[in-house]
Amino acid sequence: MIDLQRRRARVSGVDMAFAVHTAGDLGRALQLLERPLALSETMGDLAFWPRSARARVATGMGRLDEAREWVDRAASGRVWLVVPNAIGLFHTARAELELALGRHDAALDAARTGIAALRDAPYIPFLDELLWLQAEAGRAAGDLVPPVDDRLGRQHE
Repeated sequence: MIDLQRRRARVSGVDMAFAVHTAGDLGRALQLLERPLALSETMGDLAFWPRSARARVATGMGRLDEAREWVDRAASGRVWLVVPNAIGLFHTARAELELALGRHDAALDAARTGIAALRDAPYIPFLDELLWLQAEAGRAAGDLVPPVDDRLGRQHE
């Protein structure tokens, strides 16, 4: 139990980095991720969190090759397959990167995959972001069907 608490403490810096990233201060988000990323090699499956966060920051900064590397490193852990927060975060990072690379069909696929994976989750983290990414990627790919939020039973326009 103590080991798990230590691992969670290492990840908590990632939460602050997400907040700063969302506020648009990508440089500060990058600084906040330095320690969790340095510790990520000892975090086991929890290494997913700082790696996915780093991918999102790199995408926001236009460092797309670097973002691809961090998405691939995040995918190497398997926690994103079963934890709703991780599922949403992984597919959001992947969809953002693909959209930034101009691969609209791949971004649309990533967003739709993330939305489908969250369909049966007890809570739906990152759903708004995935719906937005699905709409943006769909528009760019010429797929103008509004995204469907199965949880709410309605289409978003």
